[in-house]
Amino acid sequence: MLKKIITSLIITGLVASTASYANEKPKCPSVEAIKSHALERADQIPGSGGTWGAFVVDNFDTDRDWGFNLLDIVADNEDDAISKASELVKNLVFAGGPYRNQYWYKWACVYFTASGNRAVAGTDVV
Repeated sequence: MLKKIITSLIITGLVASTASYANEKPKCPSVEAIKSHALERADQIPGSGGTWGAFVVDNFDTDRDWGFNLLDIVADNEDDAISKASELVKNLVFAGGPYRNQYWYKWACVYFTASGNRAVAGTDVV
């Protein structure tokens, strides 16, 4: 019986700590941490008229994993999009965050490039 009570308390503690972790306001990835990681993949953005988004997943020197997405890349194919994104990210600027988000991520940080490309880092998938 004591074993069941202890197990129940441990499980309750894990659930509570996980829930509170997801609600804590995280620290946004720094621009320098993002720049130090190669963009790994690109996908054509549906309904965008042929633009691409390039992304990478990492913790970027924070306490959680983030998905970083650089958007609005005009490219002919995935390799071209990754190549162009790698150049664009060199001029990345932090715009703000973290913001609560109700769509794909619970928390989002916003960035822009000198060329006007939008970028977002998101964590805690909803």
